[in-house]
Formats: sequence, C-alpha cells, structure tokens
Amino acid sequence: MATAAESKNKDDGIAKLDALASSPFSLPGDAGFALGSMLSTPDTAGERDQIRLYFKQLRTAVVKRLPAYLYTESGQPNKWWMAFAKRKFMNKELK
Repeated sequence: MATAAESKNKDDGIAKLDALASSPFSLPGDAGFALGSMLSTPDTAGERDQIRLYFKQLRTAVVKRLPAYLYTESGQPNKWWMAFAKRKFMNKELK
C-alpha cells in the first residue's frame, strides 16, 4: 500500500492516510499484532469489539492531525518530517 511519504501534495497524502486508516488491522491476541507483549488478549467478544472501536477512533484522530505536520502551508511535503518515513520503527520497514 502506498504511504503519505510517497505523495507529492497534501490532498494525495490525506487520501492515502484515509485509505490506510480504514484498512483492516490486527487486534491484541491476533498473530500480526505488533504490541502483543504489551496488551492482554480480550476475554470476550464485547471487549474485542470495544478495543476495535478504540483503535479505529485512534487511527481516525491521527489521520486528522498528522497532515498538519507532514505538509507545509503550501501543501508540499515537509522534508523534516518526511525524513522519518525512511527509517525503521520497531524493526519494521514503514511502507
């Protein structure tokens, strides 16, 4: 999936971030969950649904706020923030 760092303007970056935020994601207890050792597995389906809602809300809030830092007033990528897109986080490539 394309990332905001690969976009050339703010509108394209926001669209890519929206697509990323609405894509399926792992929850605690799933094999692909990156922070599995930090969060316990939900005991019930209700807890699992509540965690999914919290994470969805978190992803939506980040997508709303992040473009203000990633792009300049003119809508061009902010080179200082985009430099972090090329680095690893938690031993994973950010793509």
